[in-house]
Amino acid sequence: MSKPTVWASSVMVSIYGKMFFRNALDFDEGPVDPRLQGSGRRNEAGEVLSAESFPPEIWGVRGRKDYESLPDIFMGYGPWIVSRAAADVIQQFDIGQGQFFPIRVLKKDRKTPIPGEWLCINFGNVKTAYLGGGRDPTPYIEAPTIRHAMPYPVQDNMLMVSADALEGPDIWVDPQIRDTFFVSGRLAKGLKDAGVARAFGFKRCKIVDSATGTAT
Repeated sequence: MSKPTVWASSVMVSIYGKMFFRNALDFDEGPVDPRLQGSGRRNEAGEVLSAESFPPEIWGVRGRKDYESLPDIFMGYGPWIVSRAAADVIQQFDIGQGQFFPIRVLKKDRKTPIPGEWLCINFGNVKTAYLGGGRDPTPYIEAPTIRHAMPYPVQDNMLMVSADALEGPDIWVDPQIRDTFFVSGRLAKGLKDAGVARAFGFKRCKIVDSATGTAT
């Protein structure tokens, strides 16, 4: 039997984390619903959020070329959005308090749908298992102190986690490192087998003994 593994996603530091979309969080659209304010940061912190914390639609940025297709996970100006194919795989595993909420993804005319079915993902789970390997974070204004940030570029076995990461839900965030989320080996394999893992940018984590620092 193969050893259990843990994988960290690098999508938050990739080009898919910088897609040209807007939604009701854009102040140019008028007053922002207070339920949306800060929801992106709260989601990335592992909070369980309501459907009202996610915008009902996003649209392409005026002056930019319309997207004709999209990756299986991307940032939509705050919310993280996954394809129906990716969501269907993730929901086959233990997602704890994680949730999905439908969202309309439109071209910049704000009428024409971009092909596919899309859902916002609320990560909803926290584990404190990260042990090191990230970079020192650039401080965010009014952001809580955090130990590390996801490095870029990142390689396999660069991030270290304890065996505590093997317990509980198959998808989670860790409050000690930002710009990433983690998944179990079985979930990563499920996404790879379904052909929807590429955009997630998974990198294998090194599982180490938290007392000795040696690989398990």
